[in-house]
Amino acid sequence: MNKYILKFIVIFLGLLITIAFIALIYGTYLRLNTKNSFEIEEISLYERGWIQNKNDLIEEIIPINKEYLLIIINKFENPEKHFLIYDFRNDKILKYIGN
Repeated sequence: MNKYILKFIVIFLGLLITIAFIALIYGTYLRLNTKNSFEIEEISLYERGWIQNKNDLIEEIIPINKEYLLIIINKFENPEKHFLIYDFRNDKILKYIGN
């Protein structure tokens, strides 16, 4: 091969590596500086009427899948546990297990 062709290939590949490195740094900068697109919403189970006593304690919240949550509630008056299956995409209680 010709000496000039080899020099051209080496310089061209060096430029491509430099451009790719700059693009990588710029992409990382854009990724780190974007804000999250979701907002945290506070949900009061008492105000929505899903629990009867304000002193009832939410013991645990377990995600079932991407749409549903299992909420375990300890009743204040007696040591019974009640369960809610909550669909947070549609903002509905699908099932209430308890008294």
